[in-house]
Amino acid sequence: MKRLLIANRGEIACRIIRSARMLGLETVAVYSEADRHSLHVQQADQALCIGPAAAAESYLDQQAVLEAARRSGADAIHPGYGFLAENAAFAQACADAGLIFVGPAPDVIVRMGEKHAARQVAEEAGVPVLPGTVEASDDPQWLRQQALALGFPLMLKPVAGGGGKGMRKVTREAELDEALAAAMREGQAAFGDGRLLLERYLQQPRHVEVQVLADTHGHAVHLFERDCSLQRRHQKIIEESPAPGLDADTRATLGEAALKLVRATGYTGAGTVEFLLDDSGGYFMEMNTRLQVEHPVTEAVTGVDLVAWQLKIAAGEPLTLQQDDLRLQGHAIELRLCAEDPARGFLPQTGRLEQLQFPAWPGLRVDSGFRAGDEISPHYDSLLAKLIVHADDRRSALGLAERALRQMHIHGVVNNRTALLQLLRQPVMQQGQVHVQWLDQHPQVVQAEPLDTARALAVLAVWQALENGATPLSINGPARYRFRWRVGDAVHVLCLAWSADSGWTATLGENDPLRVRVLEHADGLMLEIDGQARHWRVDVLDEGWQISSEDHSLRVEPARTQGAAAAGGAKVLHAPMPGQVLECRVAVGDTVEAGQTLLVLEAMKMEHQLQASDAGKVKTCAVTAGDRVQEGQLLLELE
Repeated sequence: MKRLLIANRGEIACRIIRSARMLGLETVAVYSEADRHSLHVQQADQALCIGPAAAAESYLDQQAVLEAARRSGADAIHPGYGFLAENAAFAQACADAGLIFVGPAPDVIVRMGEKHAARQVAEEAGVPVLPGTVEASDDPQWLRQQALALGFPLMLKPVAGGGGKGMRKVTREAELDEALAAAMREGQAAFGDGRLLLERYLQQPRHVEVQVLADTHGHAVHLFERDCSLQRRHQKIIEESPAPGLDADTRATLGEAALKLVRATGYTGAGTVEFLLDDSGGYFMEMNTRLQVEHPVTEAVTGVDLVAWQLKIAAGEPLTLQQDDLRLQGHAIELRLCAEDPARGFLPQTGRLEQLQFPAWPGLRVDSGFRAGDEISPHYDSLLAKLIVHADDRRSALGLAERALRQMHIHGVVNNRTALLQLLRQPVMQQGQVHVQWLDQHPQVVQAEPLDTARALAVLAVWQALENGATPLSINGPARYRFRWRVGDAVHVLCLAWSADSGWTATLGENDPLRVRVLEHADGLMLEIDGQARHWRVDVLDEGWQISSEDHSLRVEPARTQGAAAAGGAKVLHAPMPGQVLECRVAVGDTVEAGQTLLVLEAMKMEHQLQASDAGKVKTCAVTAGDRVQEGQLLLELE
């Protein structure tokens, strides 16, 4: 192996380049038109464009990737994670083209990458599995019959891929048909396979996974476990290793179960065996036949470079790690920083990253594929960066993680930094007692806005006045300003006044006025509000502003941009992000109830159900299924 093509993008492509260079390999990046100026393109030794922005026409185009390998002279391909990483046909195509595929053999990907086949392997190897269907199918009638026989609650799982995409919890028969259709559709869109597997749904389990490495000479080890229980919509947010509170016997049992599967399949390379744990024990869930997003926490606590070992194993080198020599060293936590709005159900966000800066400390590692000035595209997932902290113990790691979030700087794109801080501070997180449904059951933890609206709007008002040249020296006599803004669904009117005697005063509605004194404006914005001094930042977004203090932020929009209260009592629905309309479930004249799904929008590799905030009648439907829409575009109008 001399020249490695990386069939991926973003932070994982940058991560693979780093280890490949340490091994003396040349690296080749591929990119779509949307990623022409991306960081991974600049870091690789050479880069080739493989198609338009849409992933289906670029990163998922097998022939385009193989042609790029031929043109660049690459002799190996690393698929990263996502895209083609668990695609057996692509692994076989690499072999047919004389290329080394950095991953397991195609037949192993089929057996372990497809969830129903993996269940059979686990059962044969003596690893406990949850009750569920033995076969997978995309026949709605057959799936319905199996679901009724299995009973509720149950989980619908796309047979291919991972990352929680397409998974649906169904608690009663009335939800089944719609959930089946959505899960099959999303599985087809994400992985090119709409078949589903049904499985009994566990109440409040933990998600614990075991990292494995195996070479082509019959030697394999596990590198202990990671806890990935803190999730939203089956998407991981915070991961850690070792799993808090896991006893030595359970750790050994899970590790040996993972190695049973490795031996049973002849697995090679890096992989992850995932389990659900509750009081009744551990149950095999699935195996990811690739590198995981959260692999850095395992690297931190074991000192093992998993990517380097992937490359060595693919090149035929024997695995020199011995199970008895592997030790857990301290505690590591990974935080997924994403372009998404937790206050609006974690809706993915797009826009320009005005600032992205992280502290440089011992014990802190940042994996990112973005820099300040980059555009966040609607075509790919919302992950911006991973912050990985490593300390002597879990308490210290939690403290370091919170400190890193507080002192990083990100502006220009709505993101989940504040939500991550809120999650770290929750008692169940501090005590290591999170289960996989916890955040879905407690959405108010991240939806509640911690920043005082009156103070934030006072900051924005003073900032706008200063930006327009209003200073004590430039104002002759008293001055008054009136602002009308929207925060979430609420419209606020704020009056800002200046006088030589009292300085700035900001009054929100009927609230008492806030006294504001400007302490610094040239190199930053430091205001004293009612005697409390604090640094603030105001960032201009495509539609509105983001006001941030040290660890909180608030998004504010001009009241006119939303139009939720148009003339005649009409309510309008705008696209919350760029995307494609998959379904329009209502027509002009239909009567709808509050909470009813009106449209299904696909954006950033996920489906989003847009619902009515109030009851009404459909007055206008401006889109149909298949239409591509831009953020803020009118979709529906109710009266």
